[in-house]
This record gives sequence, structure tokens and C-alpha cells, in this order.
Amino acid sequence: MPEDDVQAPALSVVEQEVIRRSVAEEIVRQKDRGSVPAGWIRWAEEILAPKVDWREMLKRRMRGAIVRGTGQRVDYSFDRPHRCAFAYAPFLPPSLRGDFLPRIACVVDTSGSISERELAQALAEVRAVLESLRTPITVIPCDAVPYEPIAIFTRSDLLARCRKLPGGGGTNMVAGIEAALSLQPMADVVLVLTDGYTPYPSHPYRVPVLFGIFTKRGAGDAPLPPIPPWRREDIVLIEIEERD
Repeated sequence: MPEDDVQAPALSVVEQEVIRRSVAEEIVRQKDRGSVPAGWIRWAEEILAPKVDWREMLKRRMRGAIVRGTGQRVDYSFDRPHRCAFAYAPFLPPSLRGDFLPRIACVVDTSGSISERELAQALAEVRAVLESLRTPITVIPCDAVPYEPIAIFTRSDLLARCRKLPGGGGTNMVAGIEAALSLQPMADVVLVLTDGYTPYPSHPYRVPVLFGIFTKRGAGDAPLPPIPPWRREDIVLIEIEERD
């Protein structure tokens, strides 16, 4: 085998995961044309099909948290009701005012205990939230300290701006959460993606906080946020997909 080209380094695990899923999605889109080998289709469906329902659980809980979060900055108004409201005549629902676009912050654990596979999984979840909720996300890399927030608007932003995330030190997701809560404008919901080996906040915040905890099949239980003060609904276990 020839030596690696130093001018064109090998793809990271994160980039490999993004490319793998993109290829699988394209194969599934093309499968009805009859020209795609059956083995490719099985491979693509295995890549894209969740083995457990934690993805759907995370999506539902994110949406619920967003409703709670945005509800804190939307209020009733004395403005003239929208014409669609007259469909409920003789009852007229009150008008609402405020910014309805959800603001999502995602704290990504980049400490030394996080493997490249876990980091790739974290970015895959950021991408899933980005695509399912169709709203920008602010990513905050964090080990013992939070790093510069990264604004993500599209899938290409995620690949370009999160290719090399800072970190590799100790772990303190509390610092990352507090950095997310200090964003201006303030986030409506904070999603924390971590392996669980971190101090946890001793109290809930006004802004909803969800924890996505990485787990590996056959491994011991990861440390979870204490219940109480946190609720089971605030915690989603994310199974790491091990591949050769």
C-alpha cells in the first residue's frame, strides 16, 4: 500500500459517518427504479433503520420541551385577530405575539472520555434535530470548559464547522449548560449529549434541559442525572451503533 498523502489526510470517523448515511439515503431513494442491487438496499436500510425507539423518543421530547420553552416568550395580544380566527365565530380566540421560531442549543461532550464513534453519533443527532425540526441549532463543544458556540443552519454547515471540535480534557457539562443559558437571545431548550461521566446540575433551570446519554450494548450502565431533581422525561438513552 502506498503511504498516506499528507496533503489529503484520511477522513475522520465523523466524516465517514456522514458520508455513510448520505450514501444510504440516496440508495433508499433510488431503490424503486429496479437498478439497485438488493444487497445494497439491505445495507442502506440497516444503516438508516433505528434499532430501538430512542430516536423517536428524543424527537418527541425535544418538541415538547420546545413548546414549553417558546411558551415563556409568547403572550396574548390585544391586536386584531387574524381573519382565520373568525372560523370559530361566535368565539374569537385571542391573538398571540412573540417570536415563534424555536431557539435550540446543543451542548456536545468533547472530553477525553468521548470516543470518535460517540462524537460521530452526537453530530448525527444534531443533524437529525436540524432536519426534523427545521430550525437552526447552536452547538457548544464542552469538556471541562465550554468553547465558542457554533451556529448551524444546514447539513453542510454541520460538516464544515464541526469537523474538528475542541476538547479532550476533563468533563463538566454544567459549564456547557450555563454557557447555553447565557446565549443571546436565550435558548428555548438545551440538549446535552454526553457519555454521562460528568457532574450534573443540582437543580432544574427555567429553560427545559434534556440529556441524551450514550450507552453501549453489553457495557455497564452510564451515570445518569439524579432523579429528583431531574425527571425521567428529561433523559434519553442513546445506543451507540458499533460497526467494524
